[in-house]
Amino acid sequence: MGRRGSLYRLPVSTIVEFRGTFRLVEADVDRLRRLSKGTWFCRCGELAVVEHDSPRCDICSAGGDCGLDCSVSRLSCTKCGATA
Repeated sequence: MGRRGSLYRLPVSTIVEFRGTFRLVEADVDRLRRLSKGTWFCRCGELAVVEHDSPRCDICSAGGDCGLDCSVSRLSCTKCGATA
């Protein structure tokens, strides 16, 4: 039986933050390596439209990383019309 690939490439993810009907999902590999801030999804399963107009938190402003998507000002869904 041949090897198909590494077990470490399985798509395991964590919900990092909730805002209304939206959730911020981040792949565990990316979260551990701090490669991205994740992807916002609506409860209906659609990718959220994200606006970044809010100021960053004190931690991120000082050059740190709070681990959240702190500059999000608005989330919306084109499929079901939800907003947050």
